[in-house]
Amino acid sequence: MLDLVMSSFSEGKFSTNQNFGKDIREIVNIEDIPIYFDKPLWFRVEQDDICLDIFLYLRKSSKLYVLGQDALLEGRNELPYFYRSKWFTDLDDGSFITFNDPTLYLDRSLLGGWWQLSGSIELAKRFVHNLSKKIYVEERNIVC
Repeated sequence: MLDLVMSSFSEGKFSTNQNFGKDIREIVNIEDIPIYFDKPLWFRVEQDDICLDIFLYLRKSSKLYVLGQDALLEGRNELPYFYRSKWFTDLDDGSFITFNDPTLYLDRSLLGGWWQLSGSIELAKRFVHNLSKKIYVEERNIVC
């Protein structure tokens, strides 16, 4: 069920007041990702001291676009920051994911992390793999 309560992300080690104008966010189990089509979603996976924040827009499609984050621009320090999140409207022939770099949670003053936090790339890969199976997207139809 979608978590519409803002406080669930405003406490703890990975706290944030960010909301992107959308109140749809949920902490999910990477092995059992819930599926909601045709609405902007912010999912969070917390595992082994890694916080993986994901912006998604799922469509009933056989294609999946996966994007990531580059360096943060100065002044954008409230995490997570989902670069390219608005692109889901342009990439309308498939589902869409963009990740916040979990490395940035190590030190909130970092402007770039390049996914150096041990285990973060593997966690993102598992998320994409598990999600693609649930929405029936074959690996050859995943565009990174």
